[in-house]
Amino acid sequence: RNFYNQHKNFYNQLMSNYKEYYYIDKSFSFLDKFAPNLKQKSNSNYVIAISPLVGGQNCHRDIDNLTTVDFPNIGEDLILGKMEGNISSRIVDNHSIFTEMDHGYVNPISEKYAELISKNFDLKKWDNKSGYLGINSFNEYMTWAVYDIFIAENFPKEKTDSISNIYWKQNATRGFVAQNLFSKKIIKLHNKNKSKQLEDLYIPMLKWCKKIENKISQPKLLNSDTKNFITLKNNVVELHFSEPMQKSKIIDIVLIKFENGKQTQNQQNLKIENPIWSEDGRNVNFKITSEFEQYAISFYVWNSSNGLYSKNDILLNPQSYILIKK
Repeated sequence: RNFYNQHKNFYNQLMSNYKEYYYIDKSFSFLDKFAPNLKQKSNSNYVIAISPLVGGQNCHRDIDNLTTVDFPNIGEDLILGKMEGNISSRIVDNHSIFTEMDHGYVNPISEKYAELISKNFDLKKWDNKSGYLGINSFNEYMTWAVYDIFIAENFPKEKTDSISNIYWKQNATRGFVAQNLFSKKIIKLHNKNKSKQLEDLYIPMLKWCKKIENKISQPKLLNSDTKNFITLKNNVVELHFSEPMQKSKIIDIVLIKFENGKQTQNQQNLKIENPIWSEDGRNVNFKITSEFEQYAISFYVWNSSNGLYSKNDILLNPQSYILIKK
């Protein structure tokens, strides 16, 4: 408490800048028009709670019948008071609050279509151990898809496709293996008739979910040995996949140094150009060189627009890696 009082001016400035930095008014204006919550009570309270205790564990909570609280993390630029300039960074940071606040709009719509969601959204297909059950997994997909529409509509001069792609890949690490497919479809439905509200898109969206569910399969790396280090022949890496992959001309990888069999913080990012693919897309090989004696090769680079995708456009399991020693 004494620490807070001693730095009260800083915290007051943080709260004052928060709405502007995170485009809070713009976010609410978009959501009120695109997905109006008719059940919201006129005397309800909405609170954004900023705390270092949140860490990266963003969450949306109804505290009581009238009070909803979002607990987002906050970006470094806001903390440092950098309010001007890099709009793309602010859009990226905006996701932490937008994808919480839009639960208050998405969840009530989903409740109306709960039975249809249950019949058309097969958790075993769409979700790989995210921890979100049933309708909650669908809601997580939808809140992120609405975010994609929001940034595309409101920031047309920015490279919002790249920003969306980053979070599609990140959501795959959380178990939402087909976020890219889901978002692309909802964007397509929206662009077809922008006068329609989000609820108007639910039935066609759910019909589509049912139609393509059998195509959703997260590709795996078949020669991923997470316990034993292997030695490369002539520095050539060979990868074997569980299903045909898109034949990417560029593969971004991360080499993670190991010492005495234990992972270190030392990493090296590499861009592999023109790897050699088999005709069926199930195998690829490429050469690498590294000063590391022991290392892991990871194929998930969160901020890269490149990735290893199946022919059905599903990202390789982000946990995939192989262990190498000289």
